[in-house]
Amino acid sequence: MSVSLPTFFHAELNVADALLELSPQESQHAAKARRLRAGSQVRVLNGRGLIADAQIITVERSKVTLKIVSAQEFEPPRYRLCVATAVPKGDRQKVMLDMMCQLGVTQILPLECEHSVTHFSRNMYDKWLRATIEACKQSQNPWLPEILPAQSSVSLTPSESHSLFYADGDGQLLMDAVDASCEEMTIVIGPEGGFSAPELAHFQTAGMQSIRLGDHILRTEAASIAAVSQWGQIRMKFEC
Repeated sequence: MSVSLPTFFHAELNVADALLELSPQESQHAAKARRLRAGSQVRVLNGRGLIADAQIITVERSKVTLKIVSAQEFEPPRYRLCVATAVPKGDRQKVMLDMMCQLGVTQILPLECEHSVTHFSRNMYDKWLRATIEACKQSQNPWLPEILPAQSSVSLTPSESHSLFYADGDGQLLMDAVDASCEEMTIVIGPEGGFSAPELAHFQTAGMQSIRLGDHILRTEAASIAAVSQWGQIRMKFEC
């Protein structure tokens, strides 16, 4: 499945499907934006590890029907990363989500911090979901990251099976902080105003380790992207 094809999302795609009807939104994208016609080759993913190659059978205004040609199931990732991040302002949210999805983040947790300026909302959840779906379609990532309910920074605690790290300019490098046993981990990214003293005290009391993501002060979205990128390189080394 290395050939790049127009790719669409269908949450109910099943390995046994022979025919599939795209949602009205995806159908309009195929017919109007991409101007695809009957006979066009496309790809469909369900965000749960299944990607199918298909051929368009019929094209109507808001209904595109596909014939499934072949399907491939992908194993869930062994190493899983949750990024708990303060919410950036405006369009920087979409940039952050797009890059993290391309790099393979598995969960995204909107973080409420003492210095947060932008707060997560239900309306924002719908936008984040659309952004992650579009990013997975573009990159053909078979696993749609889960967007978790917003949580306070001082409610985070590590467990025996789940490691937590928080971004701090004085921390150690991520590659020095993790080993192959860290299969489930969360990296916590603060707002541009930084974590407050009580938040840092909570992290330290909870036993969370600090990590350094770069040599300079990073904006929230840049720190989140850097975290996933560095984790991805470490993960590939462990999986070899």
